[in-house]
Parts: sequence; C-alpha cells; structure tokens
Amino acid sequence: MQPQSTLPSIYRALGLAGLLPFFAGPALILTGNGPFAALLFPLYSLAIACFLCGVWWGIAVGRGLRGVAVALASNAILLIAVAAVVFGPPSTAIGVLALVFLIILAGDLTLPALAIPFTGYRALRVQLTVLVIAAHGLMLALL
Repeated sequence: MQPQSTLPSIYRALGLAGLLPFFAGPALILTGNGPFAALLFPLYSLAIACFLCGVWWGIAVGRGLRGVAVALASNAILLIAVAAVVFGPPSTAIGVLALVFLIILAGDLTLPALAIPFTGYRALRVQLTVLVIAAHGLMLALL
C-alpha cells in the first residue's frame, strides 16, 4: 500500500454538498411536498449507492485485483438497492437503502482490498454515512 497522505479538501466539500439532497427530502415533506419527496429521496439515495458501489469497482480495477469478490459484492448490494426502489413502496426502499449504506460503509472499513491510502478518508466516510442514515431515519419518521 502507498504511504498515507491527507485527503484533498475537495472530497470533504463534495461529500458534504452531497448531503444536501438527503436533507431536502424531509424538508420537502415538512413543506407539504410529501409525494415529490417520496419519489426524489429514494432515487437520489439509489444514485449515491450506485456511485459508492462504482467506487469499489474503480478501486479494484485500479489495483489490478484479479479476485471477483469486490465486484460481486458491489453488484449484489446494488441489485438489492435497485429491487427495493423499483418493487417496494418508498418506505421499504428507504429502509433498505439505509441498510445498503451501512453495508457499503462496513466494506469500506473492513475489506483490505478497499483500503484508501489517505488520512481522513475513513473518518469522512463514517461521518457522511451517519448523516445519510439519519436522513433516511428522518424520512421514514415523516412519511
């Protein structure tokens, strides 16, 4: 593995900015736009889950990993998320997506193949995931 260097600040800024749509969902419900929030929130959540699963692929491909475990795991996680959004009501989709984010974080923190050589990356992932899951819980409470 490469020596540790500090995570560039743009990643923190983009991660924090990515939280805004998650908290727009509850705000929309509170302003009387519940049906729109029930559509928008799971779709945005799914988009971010797709992005994070794609990160797993990017890391694996970039490192020349020959094993297929990371690729299969990311595909399985994503298929579960897609199925929840396509086939379930918004409340089920939001609950499943919250679990998906927890599973992705667990992989980021524990799988050696996904270790990122930047100081601060794991802490940022934990912070963002806690807030994302909180937004999911808030949506579920308000729906």
